[in-house]
Amino acid sequence: MDNMPNHDEVVASITRWPYRIGVERQYILSMMRGDPIPASRPRFANGRAYIPRSNTKYRDDLGWTFKKGLQQGRIAEVDNETRFGVRAFFYRRTAQRIDVDNLLKVCHDAGTGVIWADDSQVVETFGRVFFSSPNPRVIILIYRVQPAPFEHPTYKCEECGKVAPVSPSQRRRFCSRACRIKNWRRISHLERTCEECSALFSVPRSVVKSGRMGRFCSKKCASRTFGRLRKTVGSDLWRCCDCGGRVSRKEYIRCQPCETLRRQTPTSNYRLVKLL
Repeated sequence: MDNMPNHDEVVASITRWPYRIGVERQYILSMMRGDPIPASRPRFANGRAYIPRSNTKYRDDLGWTFKKGLQQGRIAEVDNETRFGVRAFFYRRTAQRIDVDNLLKVCHDAGTGVIWADDSQVVETFGRVFFSSPNPRVIILIYRVQPAPFEHPTYKCEECGKVAPVSPSQRRRFCSRACRIKNWRRISHLERTCEECSALFSVPRSVVKSGRMGRFCSKKCASRTFGRLRKTVGSDLWRCCDCGGRVSRKEYIRCQPCETLRRQTPTSNYRLVKLL
């Protein structure tokens, strides 16, 4: 059997343990006499579910006790977002075994619509049962809980370094599609400088490994370079073997007029024409 502390000791301990609750955070600190009744499961009779009258009466009386103990100045502060804590000491007349969570469930249900909109707003609870008490009663403290900072998991973008929140079930590396594409291009491409316009451009590594050029940023720059090379180098080195004129490509042996004349003239006459 537990030793019964007096009323002053109980009130002092319920506000100090497990940590101190200041007066500015207290909503209700009241007592209701009578043997505490635990929450009952719904019962069935004649195809209908019901809760015993004694349980509903005790819950309603506890709700009226909350209304009497609630300070009028704190009603405006109560909303759907406020989080509450409940501490309760239950003094039972008998030594019968009982679940303390069922006793607390009655307190949560009694505060619905009076203190909180839904009992899910109660995020912290503490209960203690004292048996064989000559003065059965329940002492309840309802207080506002300081919201703890919620640390949402974050990740750091591998490309831009931006820190962004992420769901615990996800594994992300980049903050956006643009960063993902930029990272892919940086890994799979090489930075080159165009030989024509000196602009920076990226070339796939596969192009470089295959031995292809990757020297120009566009076909336009490549055409300009090769056109200029054809005019300068070809005029000195690329010559027709018959007339000595310039040919357009180094693979050509004859220029276009000489090649046309060779095709149209028989071989014997062509030699004669060439000698003349």
